[in-house]
Amino acid sequence: MNNALTASPLLAHVRTRWQRLPTRARRALALGGAVTVCALLWSVVWHPAWTLLSTAPARQMHLQLALAAVQRDAAELAARRRQPDGRAQSPAAAQATPRLQSLSAATLGDSARVTGSPQGWDVAFETASADGLAQWLAGVRTDLGLRVTHLQADRDASTGSWQGTARLSAEGQP
Repeated sequence: MNNALTASPLLAHVRTRWQRLPTRARRALALGGAVTVCALLWSVVWHPAWTLLSTAPARQMHLQLALAAVQRDAAELAARRRQPDGRAQSPAAAQATPRLQSLSAATLGDSARVTGSPQGWDVAFETASADGLAQWLAGVRTDLGLRVTHLQADRDASTGSWQGTARLSAEGQP
């Protein structure tokens, strides 16, 4: 291999030209080449690595905080969207439960009981007036956006009040 390098006409020509240069010019060219190589190594290798290492702790902390926020949001969303039976429930439907309890107590009377079920909500009522039952049915549909999927109501002839049960579901649920 040494013979191949020395036998190359191009290398021989470069060596001859190098030898002809004055010593001062050779030193200046060697120094310029060394500075160029050092600058190239700095810009391509050392500076990017140094920048990466110096900003890594801050970037890691930022990414950990972002991951914690995403995990917290995912857990909160999963908790909001699950009913006890594991079916997905919309956030609007989850917020409807306290509003349904309030509406039922105001229109059907204090004896109204609201319980969650896999299909939505079950409402049991006793001693509800006809006007109260009508207001409740209208409020369930218009104010809460729920639909009545089953209603059984019986009128007590002696008191004129209504008693019964109703099953409600959110729009889009069976």
